[in-house]
Amino acid sequence: MNISKTLVGKGEYGYIRSSRLVWSMLTALMLAAVFATYFVPKAYYGTNRNLFTIFAALMCLPAGKMAVRVIMLFRARECDDQTRRVIEGTLENAAASVACAYDLFMTSYDKNYALSHAAASESCVIALTQDAGCDVPSGERHIRNMLEGGGLGGFTVKIFRDPAQYTERLKHLEGHGGAKRASEAISVLLSVSL
Repeated sequence: MNISKTLVGKGEYGYIRSSRLVWSMLTALMLAAVFATYFVPKAYYGTNRNLFTIFAALMCLPAGKMAVRVIMLFRARECDDQTRRVIEGTLENAAASVACAYDLFMTSYDKNYALSHAAASESCVIALTQDAGCDVPSGERHIRNMLEGGGLGGFTVKIFRDPAQYTERLKHLEGHGGAKRASEAISVLLSVSL
């Protein structure tokens, strides 16, 4: 299998699926390295009182972090193909200054927000969630707080559950020449997403 074909950039369609595969393989390799670092020297020396035991214990920290990432990626919901086609058809006629991203999974201390697609214009951020468990009002507040924390105040934020309503709103996003501000907003969303 060619791994380079499975690498999809954050914000592109298929990112969640690609990341699941890549991070699962990396986590499996890291766990194998932990077990090999512990059990091979233990079999050789006949005891676990050696320096390799400490190395194996320290390697558990990044392995655990990687395992948590894999678990979160398997909990994330991605944009389905039919919705993607409708969104891309809508974007063909959208203003050039509208910035977009697919498959965003934002985490906060209390909740997680799975966004299938997000778009930003000069003063507005809209997003589509296909996750029935997504708390929309809390997600809107979270996005607004993240944007303000990134120095981008004054955005209105709306998360839609219905793809038809989302694409209708996407048609009417006004550009007004704010391409830089729109791309900065999407960059902030990408930076706070898994």
